[in-house]
Amino acid sequence: PTTAGMVRLFIGDHSGSNYALYKEVPIPTTPSLTNTPTPVVVLPMFEITLEGGFKLAQGMRLYASTQNEQSFNIIAEGVDWMYPALGPTPVCCAFLNKAANTGIGTVNVANSGLDGSGAIQDILTVPSGGNKGTTVHNVVIKALQATSPGMVRLYLKDTAAVSPIYVLYKEIQIPETNQGGKTPSFKQVVSCNINLQDRFVLSASTEVAESFAITAEGENWSYA
Repeated sequence: PTTAGMVRLFIGDHSGSNYALYKEVPIPTTPSLTNTPTPVVVLPMFEITLEGGFKLAQGMRLYASTQNEQSFNIIAEGVDWMYPALGPTPVCCAFLNKAANTGIGTVNVANSGLDGSGAIQDILTVPSGGNKGTTVHNVVIKALQATSPGMVRLYLKDTAAVSPIYVLYKEIQIPETNQGGKTPSFKQVVSCNINLQDRFVLSASTEVAESFAITAEGENWSYA
């Protein structure tokens, strides 16, 4: 839960001593309820997606701070670019190649944590090598049974880190539903459209011990 405050973004150099305030993001009090519902429901934590478009010169970095002593995951999606050096026979017109990357998995072990601990299932892995990255377009959550109020959570993990950890990326609220021979089970398509660097993994967990099939629609891209 959060109390009203601010998360601030800064632009700075690699020295870690020169900063310029770039953006302030107001944080509301969440969850904001006038009473406690019965039965108690699981509510998603505060989340916001900021539109980017800011280009940073080589050596510059993006930093973040929080006004209140509360924990926030900050996920920045960036794309590096470069141009081939011109020589006696310059290379022209490298073509963008794309290939489908489909991730599948099932989550069914209860995990109420938000800190990346507990049972988390890897769904899609971004390949390394010549691959420049993977765009995850959508994640499909399909219940395999009737559902109780709860949450499915998506995480990102950098397997190249010294100590890889799961970082909470998105929460999807699951309602109470009934599944039967004439009633389909709960389904939700989550639009992500996030570019992931090679060696990153998209993963998932479930708040309650109910089964969900997770399908991630990804697209690898490279140049040749």
